[in-house]
Amino acid sequence: MTEKQDVTSRTTHMTQPKPQPEAAPESTIDWLNRLVGGSVGSKSDDDNGRSLKYLFRPNLNEPQLLIPIGNRSVTAATLRRFHDSRSRLNTVVSAASPILGDARLLPMMGGETATVGPFDLVDELAIKLGEPELLASVILGPKRRNRKPVLQLIRPDGVVVGFAKIGWSSLTTQLVANERDILLKVESHLPERIEAPRVLLHETRPDPDGRVIVVSSALSNGPLPKRQGPLSLDFVTSLARSVSGGTVPVKTLPYLAGWLQNETLRPFVEKVVEVHGETELEVGLWHGDLTPWNTSTTKKKMVIWDWEFAGLGRPVGFDLLHDIFETERRSDGVSVTSALATTARDGAYRLEGLTSATDAILDLYLCELLHRETELEGQRWESTTVGTTDAPLLTFLSRRLGFEQ
Repeated sequence: MTEKQDVTSRTTHMTQPKPQPEAAPESTIDWLNRLVGGSVGSKSDDDNGRSLKYLFRPNLNEPQLLIPIGNRSVTAATLRRFHDSRSRLNTVVSAASPILGDARLLPMMGGETATVGPFDLVDELAIKLGEPELLASVILGPKRRNRKPVLQLIRPDGVVVGFAKIGWSSLTTQLVANERDILLKVESHLPERIEAPRVLLHETRPDPDGRVIVVSSALSNGPLPKRQGPLSLDFVTSLARSVSGGTVPVKTLPYLAGWLQNETLRPFVEKVVEVHGETELEVGLWHGDLTPWNTSTTKKKMVIWDWEFAGLGRPVGFDLLHDIFETERRSDGVSVTSALATTARDGAYRLEGLTSATDAILDLYLCELLHRETELEGQRWESTTVGTTDAPLLTFLSRRLGFEQ
């Protein structure tokens, strides 16, 4: 910093008004009650005996999952969750859900119990869906920046009707709305071996409370997912070509205009266009987060959920690269920089079966990652499980495009 800059900085600091104390942050329980019309943490006297006991895991103050344990069939349905990245232990727990549904056994696995009155939102959705009675488990997950309540809507007999996602912030409402729009577009267009949720209920605008609520169907995933290793190029191209397609030069990709409005991203996009602008790329559908924890694979098909980051007109191969990167960076002891290097190396090799323009696809994918990270800046929830990638990604992309020697 120059002397002039230092003086300006100190003068500006001295003339700023004294900061006021911030209001106490909203607790997870208050946030949940506000969004679903719940009575978690308080006794309800007018629910006509409809209160239900829930197991809060890992604890009552900062829950990530609320499991209803007053109805054995409903509890079993909550536990019956399978995907390709589940450990053997978790798979066994899910398979044993009819046994663990016993309210006497489940609390032995950890968590705290509390009685909760009916959720107002579940009652509203039951009416709109034409269901005489619905119960719900609540999936919150850790405090990631795209955290939102997801209600698993279950009939008393244990049949899962669907999942309700609740967008509540600027980021999450955008993501939930995007998933709604994509699912409506891909319905009846996906290959037979790929299954996505169907939209059961949605509104085109946020409700009076500013929420965007979308209910999608449950998926027929099996108890023993078969996927081993990364996605095949054949699968990725089949998915990408199912809805939209074609070949276009890099410089005409429509979403680059939006990227250029991002100050952090602009110099990288300009460099990519300078280097690869005339390069022809095949484009199509991309899921945006096609990772083992968002898929469940059987011998006949792969079911895929969480389409929040999906888009059209993206270079074919993006999903393959993202699967490599996210799987690597979530591995124990692997740094973001190492995961990026593995993605560049392995991705280039595996994309050779599709195109000779592997460098263009890799550079655009890294810009996509950086765009996603900068869009997440300033959001309320911070990740407690996976560190942000922006700093190492900036360094990696700078070196790759020749900004750093």
